[in-house]
Amino acid sequence: MFKVRARQSGLPIAHASAYALRHSFAMRLFARGVGVKAIGDLMGHHSLASTSVYLRLQSDVLREVALPVPTKLEAAGGAA
Repeated sequence: MFKVRARQSGLPIAHASAYALRHSFAMRLFARGVGVKAIGDLMGHHSLASTSVYLRLQSDVLREVALPVPTKLEAAGGAA
């Protein structure tokens, strides 16, 4: 139904899909700081695996949340 309506609209989205809409929805929420669990709930998913399909995280997004890598290893017990 979506593809039929997209073609009829005359907009340059004739090759778009319902999956693309759901992916865009999920990614926009994620970019605004909405948690993965909340996104899954909004999309009607029962598992994190289903939501992660729509949140194909890109490496630049992951870099923003990565922890810094220590330059020195500390000995056990906190001594440097």
